[in-house]
Amino acid sequence: MEAFTLAAAVVPSRTPKPILENVRLKVEDSKAYLEATDLEIALRIEAEGVEVHTAGEALLPVRRFGSILREVPDEKLSIEAAGDQLVVRGSSSEFQLPTPDPLEYPPVFGTDRPGYHVTTGKVLHNLIRRTAFAIDPDSPHYALGGIYLEFSAERIYAVGTDGRRMAAQEGTAKQVGKPKVDWVVALPQALRLVDRAVGGSEEELCVCPQESILEIWGESFLVVSRLIEGRFPPWRDVLPRTPANVRFSIAAGQLLAGVRQAQIVVDPTSPGVIFHLRGGRLILSARGHGTGEGRIEIALDYEGPEARVRLNPKYLTDFLGTLESDQTLQVEFRGPKSPVVFTTGDGYTYILMPMAMEEG
Repeated sequence: MEAFTLAAAVVPSRTPKPILENVRLKVEDSKAYLEATDLEIALRIEAEGVEVHTAGEALLPVRRFGSILREVPDEKLSIEAAGDQLVVRGSSSEFQLPTPDPLEYPPVFGTDRPGYHVTTGKVLHNLIRRTAFAIDPDSPHYALGGIYLEFSAERIYAVGTDGRRMAAQEGTAKQVGKPKVDWVVALPQALRLVDRAVGGSEEELCVCPQESILEIWGESFLVVSRLIEGRFPPWRDVLPRTPANVRFSIAAGQLLAGVRQAQIVVDPTSPGVIFHLRGGRLILSARGHGTGEGRIEIALDYEGPEARVRLNPKYLTDFLGTLESDQTLQVEFRGPKSPVVFTTGDGYTYILMPMAMEEG
């Protein structure tokens, strides 16, 4: 059930090719694998606890077979396939399902791997969680609908941006061999599928970027995905090069709580929260036509110059929600029209463009 549910997540809900509405079961001498594809992403995962009587292949209709797994109370089921019939038996139930020829299912695996990068499920989970929220899947510009992955001998970088904000996270990865390319723009749904397979564990993952596909595999699964075409913006050029005249530290949970309070009275047509640094305090204020006004004060260990900037609260809560509440943030202001930079001690950078300052 666990393996089938993961494979079923790849199966398209609507497709002009009905054969893709199945999960392929491949049974070898002592192992069984489930495979699924929507022609953009393909998954192979080992199904544990399978007792093999006869090797072969069969297509499992995803909706009907999935319903059988959910509704039949037996701990074990018997599956037999012959020709265009699939027979599933429980202790007190039997289902005969029509099934297509598994040989008609498209081939989805088998590539050359001159090199790859080794990381962990925990690192990949962090890369995805801290960048995927910042992409714009509907943008016609560049490849802003994907997560940019950049590789070096010892590091992997993930970046997401929609043109108004940018989230970048670095993680550890060891290079093996000589990969064909050192960056790709990945489909976020493919990375989330890998994340579901390993669950943010310390399981070792291999990531192989290629010219047209991205392969990621672990001990019991393999994901192959097409890439998003187009060039990604030069993300390092966005990083400020001049020192910040205003810099302070604050706990992520403390800032998130303040922003959520201020968000109560923001104007839906122009949602903005003003950050006002003054005399050891961060004052968050918001107001809206017909929604009222709000003011929240947070004590800070800050004695620098006074500063004001207006930020979109949703873009802040999206970002702050990816952090532990006690994680310390470094915040940098460079002026009311310059990007605000948030950084953490574990390689996370978030850059947010301010909104136009309200008059008065």
